[in-house]
Amino acid sequence: HTPQQVMPPAWQAGASSAPASALRPNMVGPNMGGPPASQGGAGGAPPGLETYVVTSKAPDTGEVVVRTLIGEFTECGANHGRKVFKKLPDKGAEAVDVFLYYWDARDGPTFEGWWFGNKLGGTQVWSHNASAAMTPPQSGWKIPWDGAPRPTLVVENKALMQRAA
Repeated sequence: HTPQQVMPPAWQAGASSAPASALRPNMVGPNMGGPPASQGGAGGAPPGLETYVVTSKAPDTGEVVVRTLIGEFTECGANHGRKVFKKLPDKGAEAVDVFLYYWDARDGPTFEGWWFGNKLGGTQVWSHNASAAMTPPQSGWKIPWDGAPRPTLVVENKALMQRAA
């Protein structure tokens, strides 16, 4: 298989603007179960579940990939000894499943680390961070997954952000 970088539906319409294909082996993993992201009331996560907030500190939110990653990600399971997070749906936006998950070194060191992708262990991914930390790293995310780190993309624990505010 030659996996491709994920293109949200709005981007697929303009094939000429599609990014180059990403190369990642066909990693098979279960689809994440758990409660639907819409549970928990007013657009937030159910109580007690860990949540991460993805933001950009640059005026790059017009980029489809960056726009796809920005938002809140709520704990929805585990994979390879780490929590898995799923993006809460954006109000008014076309629904795109986005997961934040860890993949260990079983497929080689190139694929170890934290990933943003359309499914757990899938071949379509937006971003990668080689960190083996127990929680998603705050910085060092590469877009595309095999490109240069994007210093403006930030992943923060929501509870820690609220305590610091």
